[in-house]
Amino acid sequence: MTRVVRANGAGPAALAPPGPGPALQQVLRTALDDTGSRPVPGPLLVPLPAAGMSVVADVGHASVVGEHRFDRIALGTTDGALDREPDAEVLEAALRGELAARSDASWPGGGAPAPAGASGPVLGPEAPRDPVAAVDAALEVLRTADDTHHAVPADSVLSDAAVLTDAVLVRGLLPRVAAGEPGAATEQARLAALTGRLTTARDAEPPGPVRDLLDGWLTAGHLWFRPRLHPAPWLRRPNPLVPELPPVLADPPLPPRAGPFVLRAARPHGPDLHTVAGWMRRPEVIRFFGQPWPDERWARELATHGPGSGTVAVLAERADDPDAGPVGYLELYRPAAHALARSFPVTPDDLGVHVCVGAEHRRGTGAALLDAVATALAGADPACRRVLAEPDARNAAARGAFRRAGFTEAGRIALPHKDAAIMVRDVR
Repeated sequence: MTRVVRANGAGPAALAPPGPGPALQQVLRTALDDTGSRPVPGPLLVPLPAAGMSVVADVGHASVVGEHRFDRIALGTTDGALDREPDAEVLEAALRGELAARSDASWPGGGAPAPAGASGPVLGPEAPRDPVAAVDAALEVLRTADDTHHAVPADSVLSDAAVLTDAVLVRGLLPRVAAGEPGAATEQARLAALTGRLTTARDAEPPGPVRDLLDGWLTAGHLWFRPRLHPAPWLRRPNPLVPELPPVLADPPLPPRAGPFVLRAARPHGPDLHTVAGWMRRPEVIRFFGQPWPDERWARELATHGPGSGTVAVLAERADDPDAGPVGYLELYRPAAHALARSFPVTPDDLGVHVCVGAEHRRGTGAALLDAVATALAGADPACRRVLAEPDARNAAARGAFRRAGFTEAGRIALPHKDAAIMVRDVR
């Protein structure tokens, strides 16, 4: 997701066209929630390559609980036209098609998203609009819920608590935080008041499932929820009840040697630049990396991966044949500063790796390189206990290379630009 320039100038408020209707707004905010996106006020572009379309919007208010508000939502069509007032059903169909295409029907337990209301009981329209006042209604739902209301499949790794969290907190209390006049300060005040009321309720609740559930709401970094458009059974979202403090992170280390490979920083000019940009423009790489940029843009990209950026751009060469040139391009990064932290639990000490291997190198190079790099990272950073990666879930070859390098698949997540398989290697 990238920001774009407005397609038309913004005039005085009195002359501006009416904003998109509630149904259209709900469809777009649901799609952003389902993909772990965090929009900011201003222009927004959501590419839909599978449908040959794109969503163009203006974010008027970026909500701390995901209830964003948009001043404009338009749909770019295949013939280059811009539908400035798309029908909500048309937009929903385009978004569903895009999410289904990128998941490639490979999501374990996936299929059609749960219809509204299938997750279990929710706060009814009679519940107060104010989130603090609605806590009593939420507690009543939690105390009276029975197995017929919130049963989950027997083979599900999730508990009834996850279903109730989705139904009562995610779809019941949190949207009420954004009710009324928008504004970040207003939402933060309502959210703080809701957190205080839930804390009081937890402390007053006798030991048992309800108290445990309330405690989970107040302490967990992520909340399970059922997506509305994405064909995945469950997804995670950051828990707004837990203050999100910016992590203090050191740049990833760059070990000079990784087994039979020599590692060095990729230079944003000369042969290094042509190598990286050329690899990224290969058709089989474009599908999964989506960065077929010209050399000039790759030069800017590589130049940003310097000290303090949180990412190190690396070229790997064979130690026994340095004149043969690079065999792979890697990006070493801190997952805690990456978009995947919004959808998967990470720690400040985790390290992450992206990898692209040159097409001319023999099969097995990727796995050997990943194995050696994971071992080298563990040696260079004694605090690191896990090395993570998030290849495109459709990329079976990449997932296979990670498995041969000792990584295991820890789940699937939806990121703003792709569905990813989370590959984890424990190094301690």
